[in-house]
Amino acid sequence: MQSCNEIQFVGGWDGEEKIELQRLVATMRQNAPLKDKRYMLQAVSRYGRMLYYASSELRSDKSVVMAAVSTFGTALKFAHPRLKAEKD
Repeated sequence: MQSCNEIQFVGGWDGEEKIELQRLVATMRQNAPLKDKRYMLQAVSRYGRMLYYASSELRSDKSVVMAAVSTFGTALKFAHPRLKAEKD
C-alpha cells in the first residue's frame, strides 16, 4: 500500500475523467482520508479504481468493495483476498 504522497495513477485515464481524478487525488494528499469509510465510499462509487488507495481495512469492507466494483469491475483485484474468494 502506498502512502498518499506516493499515489500514482492506476490504469488508463483520459480527458475530463483524468482531470476529476487529479482533483480527487490532490484532496486525498491534503487530507489523507484513506481510512474514512464515508469519503472512500464516495470516491470508489465515482471511480472504482480508487479502491487501490483505500486502507487495508476498507479494502476488506464488502460495501466499499461492491461500490468500487459497480463502477469498475476489475477493482476487485484491489480487494482483500478474503472478499475475492467469496461467491457473492
